[in-house]
Formats: sequence, structure tokens, C-alpha cells
Amino acid sequence: MLAACLIGFASMASAAVINIPAVTFVAHNISEFVTTLEGRVTAGTLDGAFGRFFAPVVFPSAGKICSFSVVYRDNDGVGDVTAKLLKKKFGVGQSPFAEPVQMAALQSSGADPATRRLVEPDILGPNIDLSNAFYYVELDIGGAGGHTQVLGVQVNYRPDTCPP
Repeated sequence: MLAACLIGFASMASAAVINIPAVTFVAHNISEFVTTLEGRVTAGTLDGAFGRFFAPVVFPSAGKICSFSVVYRDNDGVGDVTAKLLKKKFGVGQSPFAEPVQMAALQSSGADPATRRLVEPDILGPNIDLSNAFYYVELDIGGAGGHTQVLGVQVNYRPDTCPP
């Protein structure tokens, strides 16, 4: 029994979660026609924001991405929160304008005053390539009425394989 506990502990110890608080995301306008509203920070929560926001995902070592999640409050039936995990591949001498790979995407729906979490366990190309790719998260926050708040995103990864 002790051996089983130690094996379980060892596998738990190899899992890691990268937490990215929404207040650390940076706003960027995506065109000259769409203006991003940075919103405000209320008790550690990104509040009243609208538009597109970006944050890097920095993996300390190679491995596999097991899941991607967003923690939010969407009490607005019109605007949704969309979170995307993206991989920007690069090659020296190649065009820097190749589209990034969308590894996972989540989107809220409906109005609910409670804090919610969406989780995507199906990751496209889950292997982490630290030599030829950069990773980042894009948040698209709709509904500029102040009824949508984002707390942050989480990326769960392991150095070996993901559990079933």
C-alpha cells in the first residue's frame, strides 16, 4: 500500500499548472476600427474590459500540455469570453507572418453571476517545443457593459504523458 501511495505521489508531483492572472494580460488593438478597453482591476480581477488581450505562456521545460482552462464571470447574455491557447512556430529565414496554431479554444455562453471555469482537455499538438515555438494566450472579451470579468487562465502540463 505504501508503494502505491508513493507511486501516486510521484505522478502527482510531475504535473504542473501555469497560472496566468488576467490582470497581467496586455491589451492590443486588432485593427484601426476596433478599440480595446483596458478595463480596471477590481480585487485582482480584470473588470469592465473589452477587446483582445495577450499573455505569454512560459514553460520551464519540454513536455505535454494536458488541458487549458479559463476562470471567469460572464453575467452578460450578449458578449462572451473567448480564450485561446496559441503556438507561434518559427524558423530562421522563414516568414514571421505565418499564422499561429490554435491548440485549444474556450468560449463562455449565457449569463450567470457565478464564477465559472471552462476546461479543454483536447489539445491540438500537445508536445511542447521550446526550440522552435513561442506559446501565448489570447483573451477576447466581448460585451463592453462591465458584466464580464476574467480571473485568469491555467495551462496544465506534464513532462511525460497526460493521464487519460
